[in-house]
Amino acid sequence: MNVLERLRGRFGVAIWSLQKKFDLSRKPTDAQVDMITSAHTKATSLFRALQIDIDSKPQDQQRLYHIVLLYLDSNEVICPAEMRTASLIAFLATTGSGWTLPPNTEPVSGEFAKEVDGYMAMEIFRNYSGIEAIHNELRGAMARTNAALSDGPH
Repeated sequence: MNVLERLRGRFGVAIWSLQKKFDLSRKPTDAQVDMITSAHTKATSLFRALQIDIDSKPQDQQRLYHIVLLYLDSNEVICPAEMRTASLIAFLATTGSGWTLPPNTEPVSGEFAKEVDGYMAMEIFRNYSGIEAIHNELRGAMARTNAALSDGPH
């Protein structure tokens, strides 16, 4: 890699950093607020269905539960893929793992969204803030719920 390519790469990271700071000061649109509210309502309903009392958990743990639930939501039950990926990018930026990520307001390709899922899987493996236990709890609750539904009346 030559000097120009390295500078271009560093410049790109600097631009992303500035964009992230700008994004933090920008207010969400009404449509974004509606989408966030809808996603939160759906997530809360899913936690109830899975018999997980999310409200009794500390605020930081509630956030991790929501993030892991979004990670597991590959079928877009809770929210559209773009919002899911943006939420995962915003979370990954807080883990201190050194991932180079675009601002969570910047649209990304489907291929990059799969990379974000891979980064998230690595954070679960790394067990950032006990996230692996949350992941396992949610997967177990989903499996039990699916089993109960398939054993129910036909």
